[in-house]
Amino acid sequence: MGNFGAPQPEMTTQEQRLIALLTEVLLDVPITSKTNLRHDDFALTDKQALELLHLLEKIINEDRFIRRTDFIRLMSTANDNDPKLDLKLLRVSGKRTIGMGVGMTSKKMRQWRIRLGTIPATEKTDPTPMTFTHFLKMEERLLSELRVHPRIAELILAAAASNEERCLALVRGVNSLANDTAQKSRFPGAGTVRRIFVAPLKNGATTFSQNQLVGLAGLITNTSVLFTTRDWGVAGQLSAVCANIAMISDRR
Repeated sequence: MGNFGAPQPEMTTQEQRLIALLTEVLLDVPITSKTNLRHDDFALTDKQALELLHLLEKIINEDRFIRRTDFIRLMSTANDNDPKLDLKLLRVSGKRTIGMGVGMTSKKMRQWRIRLGTIPATEKTDPTPMTFTHFLKMEERLLSELRVHPRIAELILAAAASNEERCLALVRGVNSLANDTAQKSRFPGAGTVRRIFVAPLKNGATTFSQNQLVGLAGLITNTSVLFTTRDWGVAGQLSAVCANIAMISDRR
C-alpha cells in the first residue's frame, strides 16, 4: 500500500463509539418503502438518535476537535503574508515551541503546506505535493488500522474519490476566498456538524442520508491522525475536507 509508515491514530472513547454507531446504522437497510424519502436515507431508532446526539455534543465541544478543525481551515485559507501565521498554526495544533523555536516551527509548517499543495516548492529539499492516488492509499491503510468495517471503509474511500476535484480546488486554491463566509463553511468544523446533525436531532429528526453519515465517519476517523506526522496529517486533512464536502452536499 505504498512506502509510508504505519498510522498512529488518536481517538477518544466517544469517537470510537461514534464510529461503531455509524457502522451499525449504515449496515442496516436504507429506507425504500416510503415515497417521501430518498432511496439512500437511513432511519435511526430513537435510542440510536439519542446516543448520536449525546456523542456529537460531547465530541464537537471538546478542545481537541475544535483545534483540529481550526487547523484544517487555517492551513488551507491562510494569508501567506501573515507574519504570525506559523504561531497561529502552532497554537491551534496545541504544540509547544519549547525546544524547537519559531524557526523550526516555520520550517515544519512550510513543508506541511508544500506537501499539502497550498504553496509551491522553492528549494531542492522541499517535498512534492501529495498526489490524490497516494492519499487514497494512505486513507485505505488508516481505515484498516482502525479496523473500520470493510463496507464502511469502502463508502468512505468512494466518497473521497468522488470529491477529488472539489477537495483539491478548495484546499489548494482558496486563498483568494479566505474571507468568504460561504467558502469557509466548506471546511469541517463544529458549526457544520451542529447544522447537519445536532440541530435536527434536537428537533426530533431520525433520518439522515448516506452521504451525511459517511461524511461524518470520514471526518472523525481522519482527524485522528492530524498531528501525528506530516504526511499522515496531510492525508487526514485532505480526507476531512472530502468528508465535509460529502456531508454538506446533502443538506436538506
